[in-house]
Amino acid sequence: MIKNERREFLKAALAAMGGAAGAGVLGCRWMPGAMCYMPAPPKPKPTPCPDCERTVIVGEKDEILNGYQVPLKRIRDQGIDARLSIPGHCPTCGFGLKEEKFQLEINYADRPEPTRIELDSASDLENLSLNLQRQDGTGKVRVLKRAELADRLKKLAASKAPKDLSPGAMCYSPAFSRDEKSTCPECQHEMQVGEMDKILKAYNIPLKRIQDHGVDAMLILPEHCPACGFGLETGKILVEIRYPDHPVPIRVEPEKPFSSGSFISRASELEIMALFLQGRDRYPLEQGREQALKDKVDRLRELFGIEYPQ
Repeated sequence: MIKNERREFLKAALAAMGGAAGAGVLGCRWMPGAMCYMPAPPKPKPTPCPDCERTVIVGEKDEILNGYQVPLKRIRDQGIDARLSIPGHCPTCGFGLKEEKFQLEINYADRPEPTRIELDSASDLENLSLNLQRQDGTGKVRVLKRAELADRLKKLAASKAPKDLSPGAMCYSPAFSRDEKSTCPECQHEMQVGEMDKILKAYNIPLKRIQDHGVDAMLILPEHCPACGFGLETGKILVEIRYPDHPVPIRVEPEKPFSSGSFISRASELEIMALFLQGRDRYPLEQGREQALKDKVDRLRELFGIEYPQ
């Protein structure tokens, strides 16, 4: 049962969601350069279900359930006694999971009956799991301790690698075209127009996701031209992490998400850190391939500044 003091904490998290259904949208990117489409994992062909005889996509049931179960585990890890009420569906293919709505069932110690919340999509659970890390409705994030991350990395190291990793497509990695060159009016160096914004976005977007998951992290930038960013490519860009249970800030240098002006199409190390905090079990590589996240445990320990006995 959920403790009484956690109930108000949960109410604040639910209020922060605003009741809005956060329908997730999967997008795709077009990358100029090589005559090559960004590869997408091939979709299985529809096939008749031997149980209900409806035409289904193989593996779709597991994909739908995983979308709910991953954030549900994070909610339970916050001390909430919660479970999913799954709609009626075909046990073989899952037909009915997309048509009917899931419910989140929460048990309180001071209530005889559970509270049920209807979910519009798995994004509702994802938003709730994030808001549970907030101390109140102001958006302040509960900062994770170093010991908490160490424990989560232990669990990742002991987990089994997923067996359904995408092998990718037999395709050359697309080349990135360079922007128009210009001379910076501030420092007189030749620059690529918009290069500074690209570099900072490559760091700031995944950094924001890391911060949203409770890690007190910030960027330490090298000396650079404020107009064109000259110096960002050659200097060291560091990430500083502060833990409530560690007196000294930790500074690490993640791999740069670009090389000689061209951006890397695989996940950057900051993105891998964010995926770990989200509870994912894999990360993307070039050409649509996937790698098990547990293969990066040692590097994640370095990036988070964590040490624990093997």
